[in-house]
Amino acid sequence: MVDTMFLAWFTTNQEYEEGRNLLYLEFPTKFVYIDKEHRWQPRQKGFSIGRLTYVPVGSGELYYLRVLLTKQRGCTSYESIKTVDGKICKTFQEACSELRLLKDDQEFKDAIKEAYETTSGDQMRRLFVRLLNMNTMNLQTSDDELKNICLIEIGKLLSLNGRTLSDYKCMPTPIVEDVNTFENKLIADELSYDRVELGALHASLVQKLTEEQHVVYEEIMTSVLSGYGQFFFLYGYGDTGKTFLWRTLSAGLRAQGKIVINVASSGIASLLLPNGKTAHSTFCIPLEINEKSTCNITQDCHRAQLLRSASLFIWDEAPMMNRYCFEAFDRTMKDLMGKVDKENINKPFGGKVVVLGGDFRQILPVIRKGSRGDVVNATISSSKLWKHCKVLQLTKNMRLKGDSTDKSQSELKEFADWILKIGDGRIGGDENGEAVINIAEDLCVLQHDNPLLSLVDFVYPNIVNCFGKSNFFEDEAILAPTLEVVQEVNDFVLSMIPGLNQIAAIY
Repeated sequence: MVDTMFLAWFTTNQEYEEGRNLLYLEFPTKFVYIDKEHRWQPRQKGFSIGRLTYVPVGSGELYYLRVLLTKQRGCTSYESIKTVDGKICKTFQEACSELRLLKDDQEFKDAIKEAYETTSGDQMRRLFVRLLNMNTMNLQTSDDELKNICLIEIGKLLSLNGRTLSDYKCMPTPIVEDVNTFENKLIADELSYDRVELGALHASLVQKLTEEQHVVYEEIMTSVLSGYGQFFFLYGYGDTGKTFLWRTLSAGLRAQGKIVINVASSGIASLLLPNGKTAHSTFCIPLEINEKSTCNITQDCHRAQLLRSASLFIWDEAPMMNRYCFEAFDRTMKDLMGKVDKENINKPFGGKVVVLGGDFRQILPVIRKGSRGDVVNATISSSKLWKHCKVLQLTKNMRLKGDSTDKSQSELKEFADWILKIGDGRIGGDENGEAVINIAEDLCVLQHDNPLLSLVDFVYPNIVNCFGKSNFFEDEAILAPTLEVVQEVNDFVLSMIPGLNQIAAIY
């Protein structure tokens, strides 16, 4: 029998002692898999990271095997994976229980919720019977839980008559979050903002808009409030106020009880948006994308209901995403909105208002071994959707309008002009799409003895005394071009923080 990558892991652990202190997903950091020979061998050079394939919660023993692989090291057989303190458990689930990895019924709740969104009624019933047969669920409902459920149901009946439980001072208030009523939590989260607070924030932000920003703001707000879908691209280089505009639009519409979906093409960019997330996670965009792809969203799932309910989609740093991602989102929205009105299948993004933002001078889609033409062809501007797009533009650097000394203003302007020249290809010449650019010394770390220490001290001053503050790492980040450098920086920063390392496993 030919070993798979997983079975070869068992064999390698028998042969090499250095592999026995590694988890399966850590194995690629020290070993490399030779596909033709179906075996692992010690890594001589390079760096790699591993990941475990996603397994749905309702997959039974396969799911529990995956959980154990995040805990069990140096396994040499399936039996060794199930071995806890010398005892060979009968099932992977039993081993998880012995390791106290199943503290509550949350995995069962997640499985039922997932099935509710993706399967038929018959499949749901079969799953429920399967869960019952596991005989590990806590099926007892306490008096407090029953009382809470009863209060929620009473509240629903009162709402039909325009009243709520809070109208009756003698009645207790239920804890809605504690009960899985199969209502759409995604929509509930998007409607849970303090509208009064957002209204005040919106009024403050609007007053600070420049004339140029105000024109863009009015154009987008008019499109949203009119109910006519439109596709925009907001073009502007760094510091022209795109993020400020996203905040203003989000606050204004959310204050009116409307849903705004803020996404970005990268995780770091999403952190700058109000309740921002990555486009891949929000729209369930496939990792392997092609010209016919669609998002992994079914018609009647909670996420589909959320997307139908949204009034505005803001997608920041759009130029770095492959055009196939936007086209997949377009097909999905046409499909979802076609259920509402058949005419929507002929409109970009199903008739929704979608605003992309970014700067084509910055990072474009990465095409492995692709030519310059391949990269350009992968951008959103090369998509068939682009002909429907209205381009808006911001040109004024907002950072230069801040309160600062004449010297710092001059330095900021010089730096901003330098960045623009690089983006426009006016520095370093052009050798087949490549250029050599000299970086000024004041922008470099010149401490040759320990440059990494100098960089960390500059980005995270006094890290030893401040690392415990919850927001210390919130506003600064060290960016690196490769995973090897990322690992090196992370290891160095962790080495500066006192205390023992703690590894948190994500199932």
